[in-house]
Amino acid sequence: MQQEISILISKATEALNNNKINEAKNIIKKALILNNSDFEALNLMGIIMGIQNYNSEAKTCFKKLIKLNPKNIIANFNLARTLSVLNEDHEAIIYYKKAIELDKNYHDALCGYGMSLFKLNKFTEALKQYNNALNINPNSIVCLINKAILLNKINKNKEAINCCDEVLKINQSVYEAWHNKIIYLLELELNEEAISCFEDGKRLKIIDTTKDYKIFLKLAQVYYKLGLHFDSEINCKIAFKINPNSSEIKYNLALSQLISGNLLEGFKNYEHRFNLPSLNLYGFKKDDPESFYVLKYLKNLENIPKLTNLSHLRNKTLLIANEQGYGDFIQFSRFIYKLLEYNPKQIIVEVHKNLQDFIKFQFNSSVKIVDIGFFIKDKIDFVITLPSLPFLFKTTLNSIPYSNKYFSVSRILSSKWKKILENNKKINIGIACSGNFENKNYIRSIDLENFESLKKYANLFLLQNSINNNDQKFLASKQSLIKFIGRDINFFDDLAAVIQNMDLVISIDTVFTHLAGALGKKTYLILSGYHDWRWLLNTNYSPWYDSLNIYRRKKNENNWEGVFSNIIKDLQNIKT
Repeated sequence: MQQEISILISKATEALNNNKINEAKNIIKKALILNNSDFEALNLMGIIMGIQNYNSEAKTCFKKLIKLNPKNIIANFNLARTLSVLNEDHEAIIYYKKAIELDKNYHDALCGYGMSLFKLNKFTEALKQYNNALNINPNSIVCLINKAILLNKINKNKEAINCCDEVLKINQSVYEAWHNKIIYLLELELNEEAISCFEDGKRLKIIDTTKDYKIFLKLAQVYYKLGLHFDSEINCKIAFKINPNSSEIKYNLALSQLISGNLLEGFKNYEHRFNLPSLNLYGFKKDDPESFYVLKYLKNLENIPKLTNLSHLRNKTLLIANEQGYGDFIQFSRFIYKLLEYNPKQIIVEVHKNLQDFIKFQFNSSVKIVDIGFFIKDKIDFVITLPSLPFLFKTTLNSIPYSNKYFSVSRILSSKWKKILENNKKINIGIACSGNFENKNYIRSIDLENFESLKKYANLFLLQNSINNNDQKFLASKQSLIKFIGRDINFFDDLAAVIQNMDLVISIDTVFTHLAGALGKKTYLILSGYHDWRWLLNTNYSPWYDSLNIYRRKKNENNWEGVFSNIIKDLQNIKT
């Protein structure tokens, strides 16, 4: 009988080596009928079950082996590996340790032990086991890849990249090493190196241009961040071709289309932001609790029909849900005037508390203003979010409404602030160097001292109500140069009145830019090379605001001297 079993095991092994899994399984079943405790047959059956992802059955086979021979190193290792696949890593560690006790130089057991420790978030211990395994076999690709993943997890990306490089020295065709190295380079913001690595992998045909949409999407995001928007859109389209159903791709493609001026297609794809778990605008991450709340709240409105056709609005009640920040609200609220042309029964608009009085003044009784997330008792026929209105109106660069002016200021407030503000021979300029002192986004914040050179030509008024520590120190030493008027402004209607009394506003990309533009006030917008989509590319004007001029810092410039030099030239023209 044993000879017959041996022949069956030999045939099953041959079938397995030829990838004839089911044939091998059927042969082993015959062997186990002859002897259900045959060690080799049970081991081979466990391996086959694992290959077919019947891991619970594989676990049963390997446990039988342990009962037959508790000190068999292969049985302990196979059981440990199966338990880890089943995410039973606490038990898996027991059998990895037994295998290592039987052979302290058992590389695969050491590596597997490290993987289980990693899954249990025991990173220091896991790293030790990976290093032990690599001391035995320095060319272990699996162990090097796993070690790189661990190092990335503990924010040691430079060391993780070294592991990837070691893998590529051993075998240049290992996809995981190329892919992971690109990701780690991106996390270190070594964008040019990431692009070079990607292009090398693509040239060597390691990165599959027909399957790997995620890496193309990542590359598109890098190109966008570098201001290479044409390349960004190309890679987004490649990713889209591979996976046309991905909302993440369509959303990122939207941003490339919008910044390139293709508003029609851009706003269409921008609607895919609602299908994402959290918004991620090429590095403008919107995964904070407030944004999560907004997305969750918007989900609660899903039972209300979305307004998709303007002709349906007549005699109906529409809720305009708030979705983004103050600047976005001001930019897109112009479309509310267009909605009123369709004779709705009522328009209800969610507005940030600080903005409510100002918006009520703009629309009077033509719209109803409510708090964000306010429980609406009115019967709602349709709902739409404010940033979706440009898509609803099929907006193009040539059809943006009210680009000259669409907001106004109370005469009483305007007169009040006119008396407060300086009135000498110099012009009055309102300035802003950041939208929020906690904003660490380098593209929307510059040092206040950059504005010092303007004092010769104008009275400078700092509009924002908070600044960071460095700007506070500068302001303390230059109090006579810049008046910190923002500390005295508590509401948007006051802010609008202050802006109305300025001759000019100069700001980075903040709510002050949008408010000044909406009021038709002459505005200079300061932009870095990497900026938000709404300011387009290579233009010194904005189709959204006729009164706005754009001053762009060139990609090869590391400071703002060139930008402020151009601003000073234009200020001299204003004086004369």
